[in-house]
Amino acid sequence: MHTSFQLHTVYDYLTNSKYSFISSFDDPRGTGRGRYNRRMWPTVTLSDWRKGSQWFEVHRNLALKIVSDVTYFPIFRDLCQPPCYNDEHYLATLVTKVGPGVNSNRSITWADWSIGGPHPATYERRDVNEMFLNQLRHGFNCTYNGGISNICHLFARKFHPSALEPLLKIAPALFKFNTDNTTTRFYIHRYSGFLDKNFEMKGGSGQNLSTVKFVPKFINVQIHHLVNVLSYFLLFGVGITLGMFLTVYLKDFSFSLQFAQFSFTTSSSNQNMIMPSVTAAQTNLSHPQHIGLEKFLKPPMISHDMDDDELLWRASLAPRISEYPFHRVPKVAFLFLTKGPVYLAPLWETFFKGHRGLYSIYVHSNPSYNGSHPESPVFQGRRIPSQEVEWGNVNMIEAERRLLANALLDISNERFVLLSESCIPLHNFNTIYHHLVNSNKSFIEVYDDPSSVGRGRYNSHMYPRITLSQWRKGSQWFEMNRDLAIEVVADKKYFPLFKKYCRGSCYADEHYLPTFVQMKFAAKNSNKTLTWYDFSKGGPHPATFTRTDVTVDMLNSLRNGTKCLDYLMTGNTCHHLFARKFTPGTLERLMRFAPKLMQFNR
Repeated sequence: MHTSFQLHTVYDYLTNSKYSFISSFDDPRGTGRGRYNRRMWPTVTLSDWRKGSQWFEVHRNLALKIVSDVTYFPIFRDLCQPPCYNDEHYLATLVTKVGPGVNSNRSITWADWSIGGPHPATYERRDVNEMFLNQLRHGFNCTYNGGISNICHLFARKFHPSALEPLLKIAPALFKFNTDNTTTRFYIHRYSGFLDKNFEMKGGSGQNLSTVKFVPKFINVQIHHLVNVLSYFLLFGVGITLGMFLTVYLKDFSFSLQFAQFSFTTSSSNQNMIMPSVTAAQTNLSHPQHIGLEKFLKPPMISHDMDDDELLWRASLAPRISEYPFHRVPKVAFLFLTKGPVYLAPLWETFFKGHRGLYSIYVHSNPSYNGSHPESPVFQGRRIPSQEVEWGNVNMIEAERRLLANALLDISNERFVLLSESCIPLHNFNTIYHHLVNSNKSFIEVYDDPSSVGRGRYNSHMYPRITLSQWRKGSQWFEMNRDLAIEVVADKKYFPLFKKYCRGSCYADEHYLPTFVQMKFAAKNSNKTLTWYDFSKGGPHPATFTRTDVTVDMLNSLRNGTKCLDYLMTGNTCHHLFARKFTPGTLERLMRFAPKLMQFNR
């Protein structure tokens, strides 16, 4: 296979295209529909069945759909056997199912089938001339981004190794390979085994690799190229010498690389080891360290240096294949939004005891808090990089999204609970854990409040993206599953509206999540909170409980169900897993009653 144009032409053609290039057509003959297996029905029907070239180019979104396909590929793998050829039918059929509007239905790789048979024609040395190559480059018309173009094929096949010599003589000048130094740079990268990560062709399996492979074949081998190559090797030798010299003096060097959703950790148990010697480095190159999924998915340290944009972007990355290729124990992430210390930490310490590996803890405290309060062991080192939070301000939602994003970096976290320093558990860990991980719903309180503190807070500037009829209210204390948490941190459509227009007497923490969830994910939400609080006394804040309020009867009443806390006051009984607001003075009585009452030791 070879290219018919210089790299810039190919690059611009692909990156500016609105469509992918997968050949897909309906062939009614025996070599088309005749290969359909009726056992594929009803997932793949005869009317779905398509044929096409295996040589494709796809954009990133379609590539993700292909590699995450667990619906159609197993059917082709099991039921498309010779004389049914998967490479001619799978992609051509799949694209009609999952992305018909984003495909051009043609290939950009030319092949000659005019001779008939199961393989296209092969071109040897005698076939290659300038007229032939120009015919491939401009001898056809096709559609491109809705218009007509005489550039239809960017690549061509099949060329015999004997065709290399005339191609090297004709192609560089004809295709203008030498218009800049891109070719030389690519030549060095190709033969040093290095692919520049910034170079991102939209090719699918084998396509961008073949693009890299064919460019060096058509370099015009001139003296100045040889000089460039020798210069690189000279610089490389100087670099090695300098590196060996510095190795003698440099110690305590550690290297870490963080990429996209994942972290790669290459340090050993001794994090401060001296830089390895040249001999050791050569050994490591000969036997590269195995990077398995365990290290590939390891979350970064809590005290990372990502800003919010970087954090939210990374946290929003999600696998498209729902089944994990490893044993995954789902964890519950406990997200503490606090002003300072978690002053009821000893109670939580007792609650968590004996359940390591089933939970994660994240604390977002005021940046001004200096950690002067002694930390319970289970909370040590669990404070995330935080920012200022004010009551009633939209930065309360930013803090919640920050907590969610940090927790999402751990692939094992499946359920996410927002709590404050005044919250307590009402049941033992096993009860809460199984209640959450076995639920197919999230728990976000949502209701329509027609009063001035409900619909009265709606800002008409949010229209038409958010209408008055969509406006909802609810408690900020949520519990949600991983899928919804990803949607919350990835929201770039609705949160900016709340950030801009929900101010003053509009409290974003009472309206953003209820409105967002009701609009987009109502069917997956229970419309209730799992955190009990008492607003019966009126005012902007729930009742606060002090030492004398804490009794066995009081705790039992919270554990055994109360009326649902919604505006409609339906009278339904709600069972809560947590409760608030408890002052630091309640700790002594809580430690006396709760462990036995709630059976923390189970």
